[in-house]
Amino acid sequence: MRRRLLPTALTVGALAIAGALAFTTGRAPSPDATPADPVPEVAPEPAAAQAPPAEVRTKTVKVRRGDTLVTLLAREGVDRQTSHSIAT
Repeated sequence: MRRRLLPTALTVGALAIAGALAFTTGRAPSPDATPADPVPEVAPEPAAAQAPPAEVRTKTVKVRRGDTLVTLLAREGVDRQTSHSIAT
């Protein structure tokens, strides 16, 4: 009986320590905790500074079997890098 008690006690203790570490390290800090150095708030830049979008162009195209968006755009005159960036 005494031989089984020590390994069992060590196993239970190791599991308790592992569980406590997993519980405390996975938790987020409480909302009540204030940081020592508060981070200054930065106002976002206004969206009006962006340039207006380019001219929108729509056109109906025939899609053949095996066509991809890149091949359709290339067939209509869009360069390969631009058509790849549109497709991704």
